[in-house]
Amino acid sequence: MTARATPDEDPTSPPDDLTAHDRTTADATGDDGTVGDRTTDEGHAAGDLDAADSSIDDTGGDDPPLGQTAARPAGGPSIGWVAALIAATALVLGIGAVVAVQGSGDGGGDAATADDDPDAGWNGALLAEPTPRPAFTLTDTAGRPYDFTAETQGRLTLLFFGYTSCPDVCPIHMATLSAALEQPGMPDPIVVFVTTDPARDTPERLRSWLDNFGTEFVGLTGTPEEIAAAEDAAGVARSLVAPTDGTTGADADEYEVGHAAQIIAYTPDDLTHVQYPFGVRRQDWQADLPRMMSTWDGRADGTSGGDAAASITVGEAWAAADDTVTAVYFTVDNAGEDDRLVAAATDVASRVSVMGPGVAMPTEGETEAGSAVDLDIPAGETGLDPGGTHMMLEQLTRPLVAGEQITVRLTFADAGEVEVPVDILDWDEVAERAGER
Repeated sequence: MTARATPDEDPTSPPDDLTAHDRTTADATGDDGTVGDRTTDEGHAAGDLDAADSSIDDTGGDDPPLGQTAARPAGGPSIGWVAALIAATALVLGIGAVVAVQGSGDGGGDAATADDDPDAGWNGALLAEPTPRPAFTLTDTAGRPYDFTAETQGRLTLLFFGYTSCPDVCPIHMATLSAALEQPGMPDPIVVFVTTDPARDTPERLRSWLDNFGTEFVGLTGTPEEIAAAEDAAGVARSLVAPTDGTTGADADEYEVGHAAQIIAYTPDDLTHVQYPFGVRRQDWQADLPRMMSTWDGRADGTSGGDAAASITVGEAWAAADDTVTAVYFTVDNAGEDDRLVAAATDVASRVSVMGPGVAMPTEGETEAGSAVDLDIPAGETGLDPGGTHMMLEQLTRPLVAGEQITVRLTFADAGEVEVPVDILDWDEVAERAGER
């Protein structure tokens, strides 16, 4: 299990607005991306957050409403105009068009009401009109292009724009979410963090900071223009930078960043129905995320829903432990019409391909990264076996250890996406399995 920071106390229930402004000075975070001691003028400290331990003090009480300037270091300049501009931009973009359906304060809302009305009982802000998953491409912390639509399509995804020097909103949001995702029975969303401070948030610093909360959290960066385009695509207010040391432009050594403070949840139907402002608590996430998967289950439980998806089952999936590349074997049982496997992906490999007799070899442009998958899945049983057609996980992002289980996401032309648990075996077990085939 991935180590995540776990807050001792959750923030209080969310305010009504969806945007906030927070700021910091250039020295708020160490050069290595670790989260150091930071205390606001209300006396709230983000604390030392690492993978082993974390503490977040109560952020309730005197905190300013979202859309106003957040707490700043004592004696620092006020830049309320930035917050005002953020709030105004939010209204122009339609971010304020929400139905404020909040829980009752116990982290679960009104269960009886929620059963009767799918629009009731959410702990975030329910949008009056759902908006589609945005299209943008940025660069991940490994230096690879990350196409947000292609990488997250059909999966529960949580998108946030922030920065590693943030004194409160960003680390508290991430730590609270991280703690919730560690609880039993929680879904496994893709968490994407886009920096709004690309000048200071180098890929190494961004990766180090995110690892405090989840090593699988995706960190993205780009040019200021690319990040602004991504903010526009997601429908959030553009981030703004204001120097705090009297200098301007490239000469500014200390500056503050105003940015949208909501986490946007995209459900498997590729829409956002609910967004979560700063202040959402761990139990709110625990109540809402599983419910999202059953309410907007375009691909709930790893399938795309409907008769086609129900016809495809995948079993007996296994692979050998390795450091760089491994083959995956499994059986597909198609109880419906002929289908086709058109894509595959996993968090532990940069590239997935299918090889074997009768399988077209990938073109030169497909050989470096991504997915090279195109396989007929006729009605009945199709086996990917040793010595025959098989799937390859290449460019592993970490060593695969015997005894663990990974997830591979298979996408079928008609049945949609199916999440497949894959057992990682040692070589003695591999030989035994291969002999059974």
